[in-house]
Amino acid sequence: MGIDDKEELTDKLICENCIDESFLKEEVSRLGRRRKCSYCRLVAKTYSLEKMTERVETALEQFYTRTSDEPDGWAYLRQKEFGDDWIREGDEIVDVIEEVAAIPREAAEDVQEMLGEKYSDFESDKLGMETEYSSESCYTLKDQDDKFWKGQWNLFAQSVKHQGRMFNDAAKKVLESIFDGFGELRTYRGQAVIIDAGPETNIPSLYRARVFLSDIILKEALANPDRQLGPPPSKLAAAGRMNSRGISVFYGASNPEVAISEVRPPVGSKVAVASFEIIRPLKILDLEALTSIIATGSIFDPEELARRERQTFLRTLSELITLPVMPGDEELEYIPTQAVADFLAENVNPIIDGIQFPSVQSGRKGINIVLFHKSSAVEPLQRAADTKIEVQLGFHVEDDYGDYSVYEIRSGGPEIIATGEIEDLLFPGITLQREMINCVDNYALKIDIHSIKIHEVKASSFLTDVNSVIWITSDGIEGPDYIPGFGFE
Repeated sequence: MGIDDKEELTDKLICENCIDESFLKEEVSRLGRRRKCSYCRLVAKTYSLEKMTERVETALEQFYTRTSDEPDGWAYLRQKEFGDDWIREGDEIVDVIEEVAAIPREAAEDVQEMLGEKYSDFESDKLGMETEYSSESCYTLKDQDDKFWKGQWNLFAQSVKHQGRMFNDAAKKVLESIFDGFGELRTYRGQAVIIDAGPETNIPSLYRARVFLSDIILKEALANPDRQLGPPPSKLAAAGRMNSRGISVFYGASNPEVAISEVRPPVGSKVAVASFEIIRPLKILDLEALTSIIATGSIFDPEELARRERQTFLRTLSELITLPVMPGDEELEYIPTQAVADFLAENVNPIIDGIQFPSVQSGRKGINIVLFHKSSAVEPLQRAADTKIEVQLGFHVEDDYGDYSVYEIRSGGPEIIATGEIEDLLFPGITLQREMINCVDNYALKIDIHSIKIHEVKASSFLTDVNSVIWITSDGIEGPDYIPGFGFE
């Protein structure tokens, strides 16, 4: 580019009317000077083409990357060995500038010419090597770096595991920054990450499973399924992935098979599975939806890079929270996810009632939903005061068991909601007070007693990835799956 050509481009102006990118348009309208536009020839607020080029350069550096002008890796191998055609990734630089800035084609070509001149190199030009923003270069959106947020998560996890779990202001600040504005996030399909559950929704009910090693305890559970198959009383609540010991929550699943896989029953045990109807509207954070969120802000906004880096981290948060934990490590490794659940239950806006996440035990083919303590109360069964319950644990039919039976024997009397102190056979010697959260209106679940099924565990199976072991010796590489030409050479 000659000096005269360069000066001619530098002197050009572009007006707000020629810019359709909303953030840039507003910026030019607010900060620009009224001059005659070099493209539409109208008098309006304008930026110099030089200023526009600076704004485009900054945006491209932060959000785009130049693709290779030669095939590499597998693409190179296929081209060399099989003669396959190679198509370069990305879009031509002028097309990218025209699209991201939403400016006329002529203006995009001028911006590219100024950028290409700035990054041109005599030696590269002499050797025919491509440089940044040259006319033949191609660009694609790059994955945003989330190392900062992963570092914040690691600091949070170490803090709550090894430094302090109560009144940990540092951990709380990390979670506040991670989940700030999460209610406004949307997936690439426009779906919110907070979903509805309950009446007239796609999640009208949940399945819950419980393992029994004793027929005596199973009989008690079938006699009082609203209490025994629902969440345990707080004083008896064991620690789980999403709750600390002593905090009662409801773990449910999308279907009976997932519910059973999550409780990991031993062979020879019996598993009771029941459906619980969600009887009032609930708001659930869908962790899986976070993997599909997209950025909707302008790449010309100085704060957009930080937002996209956080969104990149949020896409991996589901995996971090649902990582499998080895038996024996739960007490320590569940602490970060328990802290996240406690935080989301009490400290976010909009208010949510639970978390939905993929079932690791089912190979992520089903979903789990944990309902926080405030949204986990089960409506008590209504029975007459003098009702006597008898349970029969099946009857022999040849070499198998028949149906289980529960008999409700009444001698008359008004129906009441069973409340008050109850002697519990499941926990001998312990008198339990039925937990009622504020009032009856806060019941969120109702057991469907006709849905109860008893699964007798006969065997277990595992889904595995099988990998061969290739032996590497001084004589070469040997193995059943070894392909000559693809080893170490």
